[in-house]
Amino acid sequence: MSEGKQIIPTFDHTSTDMMDEQIENIGTFLDEKLVEGKDWAYAHKVFGRELREGDEPKKMLLDPGCSKIMNYMRVRPRHINIECELDTETNHLKYSLKAELVPWLPVMYYNPSTKEMEQIFPVIAEGIASSTTREKRYKIRFEWFKERVLKAEGYTDPELEKYRKRYPDRYKPSKNYGDTYYMASLEGLGLDNTLIKMAAKRAEMDAVFQLPGVAGKFSQEIDIYDTKLDKDGNRGGEPDSDETSEETPAEEAEEDWDETQGEEVMKLTGWSKDEVIAEVDSLIKKSDGLLVNRMAALSVLLRNAKRGDYTKSEEPEDKPTQEPQDEALTQELSESEDVVRKALEDNGLDVTDFSFLLYKKRVLVKPPETLSIDELVPYNEVIVKLKGDWDYEKEQWELPL
Repeated sequence: MSEGKQIIPTFDHTSTDMMDEQIENIGTFLDEKLVEGKDWAYAHKVFGRELREGDEPKKMLLDPGCSKIMNYMRVRPRHINIECELDTETNHLKYSLKAELVPWLPVMYYNPSTKEMEQIFPVIAEGIASSTTREKRYKIRFEWFKERVLKAEGYTDPELEKYRKRYPDRYKPSKNYGDTYYMASLEGLGLDNTLIKMAAKRAEMDAVFQLPGVAGKFSQEIDIYDTKLDKDGNRGGEPDSDETSEETPAEEAEEDWDETQGEEVMKLTGWSKDEVIAEVDSLIKKSDGLLVNRMAALSVLLRNAKRGDYTKSEEPEDKPTQEPQDEALTQELSESEDVVRKALEDNGLDVTDFSFLLYKKRVLVKPPETLSIDELVPYNEVIVKLKGDWDYEKEQWELPL
């Protein structure tokens, strides 16, 4: 080989005498052309961790750097779908892909069978990867769904019956407002494009690490940075004392709280912050899984406080009465009842067995238990126009006077 001959920055797949010089050129490219913080970064900085004494910092290759390396090597990724898995009961999705790195330009091959020159793209390196909604960032949430909502999404009666038999604790029957099922949220089914792209990027990265010289400069062994170091330098969630584990729930509780909503509830109710938190925790326990955290329960408590219904759980709740306190309230109830009755009857709806009560300056409309959820739909459409809301717990409508 003549001195000073320019080496084209790509692989010669038919010879090996240039391999050492090519690897040296690749090493020079990785050192000089890849920029820290953009193309690569130290793993402990990315994850915000501290290095223990004696640990060697590991370089982590980033997506822009991966693209630069493929561009320098004059290769491109070719993706092959290995597996697509859908769990119909939990709505969990999983995609597994393989990425093959092939040259930009084909290699011409003489086919003796056809006696013609054909193009082939030899595979230089390959990598595999997967992505799933079981990952923390794409985690599927479980929620309570009404039967009519599930049927609108395509669930059939045999499927729902099978679900009830298999998970009896995830089913709540109700005569008035419809049966409910505790199922995985359907939002995970809309993440397929995100999961495919993430699996593709991971597979490309894995393939790039198979190229000569790359694995010597960067590391994929960064799992040790997934856990924080404590004040004594211990890693892996094994503190020497119980102080760290005791602080974790308190920190999580502070994050699961909205100070603005909390202050608004305190202003409306006159309660202290500790009393609001106690009431929120009580609502979570009574919700039987419908309220999964303090943020959700605080929103419910704020809504009740704005309506004037914020009796503490420890105190006996005032029951609605049909006996107003004075003549003015009696007149208001009578007028409001006439408005509701007239609106329902004008739409051809029978209100013979309906009961109307006055409770904390609100009109409560209680339908008979004999009516099914489908039969209540036209009633609900009329009452909603009157600014009324359906109370799922008490199975009745509430309207302002």
